Amino acid sequence: IDESPIAPGFIYAGTNNGLILMTDDDGENWNLISENLPSRYVTSVHTSPSKLETAYVTFSGYKDNDFIPRVYRTDDFGDTWADISSNLPDIAVNDILIVPGYQDQFLFVATDGGVYGSEDGGNNWERLGLDMPNVPVYDMELNLENLEIIAATFGRSIMTYPLDETLGISATIQENDLGFDIQFFPN
Repeated sequence: IDESPIAPGFIYAGTNNGLILMTDDDGENWNLISENLPSRYVTSVHTSPSKLETAYVTFSGYKDNDFIPRVYRTDDFGDTWADISSNLPDIAVNDILIVPGYQDQFLFVATDGGVYGSEDGGNNWERLGLDMPNVPVYDMELNLENLEIIAATFGRSIMTYPLDETLGISATIQENDLGFDIQFFPN
């Protein structure tokens, strides 16, 4: 479940049987928006930090012996969905992180084989980090203070990825969707 940082009360929710629901009135009324999506376990749903009409959803098909990576984006409140899995390996996708302030250009996914990042909105993905073995990552958070991604793994504790080295995100984030200016400088 995720609430839009742009419009409070605008919420997306995903279920373990592949349903995606959306409400724009704090949950009074829900609309099913997953008719054209895979009927798989929803592992993560996140709203865009910069575009109200955009949201992302990830799936795992392991309980159905399906190893196809599934990452989808809607740009019209769930009327249509685009598959942005492109070149991800055949493993489950467990979470998605959208870096605020870049119009959804920088995306990261936690998979059963580590963390992958995209500099182009999900058209191409690269595995992050040289020291992390192929272990499942189930959750990610963005640490703006240190400009890094924090990834929670299964069996390897916590891994961090510096954004300025990882995908070339600049050391300065301008006025962004969080509503304040932040400057970061590599140490």
